Amino acid sequence: MDILDMINIRKQDQTALIEQAINAIKQEYPNLTTERTCMVYSSLISLKLLDYHLPNHIVTTSSLGFNYDHHFCLVPKYGIASFYLIDLTYSQFQNTQFPDLRTKGYIVISDNALFNNYLQIVTNGEPAKPITLEQAFYEEGRNLKTSNI
Repeated sequence: MDILDMINIRKQDQTALIEQAINAIKQEYPNLTTERTCMVYSSLISLKLLDYHLPNHIVTTSSLGFNYDHHFCLVPKYGIASFYLIDLTYSQFQNTQFPDLRTKGYIVISDNALFNNYLQIVTNGEPAKPITLEQAFYEEGRNLKTSNI
């Protein structure tokens, strides 16, 4: 049994809970624009996920060494070495590389090269600084909300 399966003692359907959280935020804040509101959306979704007992971290690109500051959430996917990347403001970047991120607000990602492509998009094309998903999720020194599971 994987350690993350042990954490998921209730056998929660993470995808359903993430979709439920995203829908709740969109219904509660229907007029909130996606332009320059990544901090607001990331905070709202993080708190909603914590209500559902889903561990998550708000990642800021500045804490990863980029000059451009953008916020998004990472949720470890139970049983698989991948993460849910949640960014409800991705559409502001006018990039179509991640269509599910634009339409659903989240993607499941395990490929570090794809993650670095995402980082380059949301930092307005800053030079690539290779970062793994694990580094982004476990980066020390961040003031992030985490679940106390």
